[in-house]
Amino acid sequence: MPDTGHLEHHPVLEPVLDVGDLLDDPRTDIEALCLCALLWAPTAAAATVTELLQATDFHDPTHGDLFTLLATQVHRARPHDPASLAAALTDTGQAAGHHGTQLTRALARATAAGAAPEAAGHYALAVATAAYRRGFHTAATALTQAAQQLPTNDLFDHLLTIGQERRTATTRLRQLRDALDPPSPPRRRPPVPAGRRRIMSRHHHHAWWLPVAGPRTPHRVHPRQLLPRLGRRRPQSARRVGGCTLLAGTLDDHYSTATITFTFTHGPNTSADVQVDHVVPTAAT
Repeated sequence: MPDTGHLEHHPVLEPVLDVGDLLDDPRTDIEALCLCALLWAPTAAAATVTELLQATDFHDPTHGDLFTLLATQVHRARPHDPASLAAALTDTGQAAGHHGTQLTRALARATAAGAAPEAAGHYALAVATAAYRRGFHTAATALTQAAQQLPTNDLFDHLLTIGQERRTATTRLRQLRDALDPPSPPRRRPPVPAGRRRIMSRHHHHAWWLPVAGPRTPHRVHPRQLLPRLGRRRPQSARRVGGCTLLAGTLDDHYSTATITFTFTHGPNTSADVQVDHVVPTAAT
């Protein structure tokens, strides 16, 4: 009978995560995600992306070839789902040989990447941006090689040629951003109703419209021109600036969902429910 009293227990080693494991995961490959989103995107969205993106934007030549096949299907108004692309590979003879195996595997990886179809434009822009940055690495390498091999008199012209190519690439990337990721429209205030002016609360949390009387609009009406200050009564002329008289207002309270009507008069008749800080003229809105 074997002696078990001296058995040693070795700890179980955890598998080491290699960088190649992340590279092989299509969920972390922006090019595979872009292809996946295009495979499941509606025809109109896929057509927009395939018209702007190019096969040369893909770092992996296999992804570029797969994108070319997908773009051909879209432009011919044919289905561009994974099964249709696999059938197109077989029909065109591209599924044969070693390159065909690579295309088939790339199609399978892209199909399982799990990208959202509505994010096709976002992924396409990311692919184009990565290609744009690689272009600068290529330009730096070309300049280094030119400094070693080209005649001295040709170096500056070579630099200008590279600079013009980078300028063209920069213009194209801006156009892609405008088409695939347009900026959000600026926030605009609602139009000013006829015969009214905009008034802000004390902490600028809400805004209301006040009816006015008089042909002119003052640049600013301060609190001391609206309510008594330190218990002293302000003269009637203090509420009239530039021929414009403040009359009343209506507040739609967002907290109580109540509608409060208030007036601007001195003394006990002044509405206490609304405290006015200052009035902003229409020209400032």
